[in-house]
Amino acid sequence: MSKLLRFAVVAASLMAFGGAGCKKNSAPDAPQVQGPSLAKPGATLTFGFTSTDPDGNDVWYMVSWGDGTPLEWSSGRPSGGQYVQTHVYPDSGAYFIKAKAKDSNEAESGWSDSIQVAVGYLPPNTPFRPSGPTTCTTGVAYTYSARAIHPLGDNVAFQIYWGDTLGDWGYMVPSGDLYTTTHVFDTLGTYMIAVRARDERGLVSGWSDSLKVTVGPTHGGSGLEPHG
Repeated sequence: MSKLLRFAVVAASLMAFGGAGCKKNSAPDAPQVQGPSLAKPGATLTFGFTSTDPDGNDVWYMVSWGDGTPLEWSSGRPSGGQYVQTHVYPDSGAYFIKAKAKDSNEAESGWSDSIQVAVGYLPPNTPFRPSGPTTCTTGVAYTYSARAIHPLGDNVAFQIYWGDTLGDWGYMVPSGDLYTTTHVFDTLGTYMIAVRARDERGLVSGWSDSLKVTVGPTHGGSGLEPHG
């Protein structure tokens, strides 16, 4: 083999070896961010961040909490695994959370899309329409139920408008649970019953849709007199 040919073979081998040894490093993907959208001030909130590195390198995370908390890198996590972090917002407000990632070679992703968390005290949602008998007679106790969801999971109490009188506030029940009470209609008529909810901080919802109740005489009797 001539010297020129041997040189060409050696050069090609070195180029191939060098190319394999100098594979370009890729930055991790921008993280996916998951967490609550509503919260009370002072609550401990949990967020999850996930990024995948194309080269399979470990991933470090930097989180921007939207409240001036200093930015710092987490410790390394396996590519594709979830990094979980908690955070507390002591004050009411709307906060935007985003994150970026870097690999062991210091290659950084861009910032992720932001998610928003609204921190503050909210009233209960408007209750569902009350449920119970819609055809009644006078002088009989009938059972009615109410239910409402509190966006922050707080307990709620209920007040029922019976079509002619406003009831007292009832006992507290967990968000989403049924509240039951009884009522006696003393006068013939048609009543539109509605309910509203109040939480432990005194925040009150709007009135629900009405339930129409027709009250007739116990034994025959004259025509009905409308109420409500």
